Amino acid sequence: MTTTYWRTVLAVVPIVGAVVATVFFLLRLYSRLLLKKNLDTGDILMSLGLFISYGVTICTMLAAFSGVGNDIWGLQLKYHGRVIMLFWLTQTFWALSQIFIKLSVTLLLRSLLASVRKWEITTTALFIYTIAWGIAAILVNIFQCWPPQHFWLPTSTHGACINGQTAFFMSIGALSLIQDVVLLLLPVAVVWRLRLPIRQKVQITVAFSIGGLVCVFSLLRLVAFKNYIKNNATSSGSKEALWTLLELNLAFPL
Repeated sequence: MTTTYWRTVLAVVPIVGAVVATVFFLLRLYSRLLLKKNLDTGDILMSLGLFISYGVTICTMLAAFSGVGNDIWGLQLKYHGRVIMLFWLTQTFWALSQIFIKLSVTLLLRSLLASVRKWEITTTALFIYTIAWGIAAILVNIFQCWPPQHFWLPTSTHGACINGQTAFFMSIGALSLIQDVVLLLLPVAVVWRLRLPIRQKVQITVAFSIGGLVCVFSLLRLVAFKNYIKNNATSSGSKEALWTLLELNLAFPL
């Protein structure tokens, strides 16, 4: 695919995705205020997740006009470090946004399943898992090279990076995907154990099925990382940037 194609895709998709995510979130807040007259902790966490996701949107758009989709050796030298730095920032914003989004969704599930003791324990475990995963993802991403700028300026700075950076990105993505699947299956499993008409169970399951799309894009992001080449991030990082955006933005309708 041509550079023009990726420049267009990675300029348009972030804008559309951010608008759609924002609209769904505002509708969520409106419905909350109508029903409860006030916002809860889950709403605040989701708002933080949305705000931080704009960082991913901005970084992706900047990368789109800095040569993403093109071989890095065909770009002007000034773009080399810029694109890799934007990739580094994107991964940090992504992990931080994911923490707040997943904590918000887990809080929602906790409120729905509060009457069942074992589900309360499960959601508590999910809280701990999310926070531990997020701290590890952010710290290792920031300090995978020392000094940090050695990640995007390897030839002009003296430093070192951890071994197996691609394996690190894939591990973080895989652990995130596992939680996405759990957050998808948990409410569905509970619904089908309730004494409800089959039609109502199907309707509720369909309502939660959008979480399946998040899992799909999370998996595609993981596959894209398998083909990631750090020394040629402008070429190998285009699909990863696209799936990262879609994974984040589709979480807000939940």
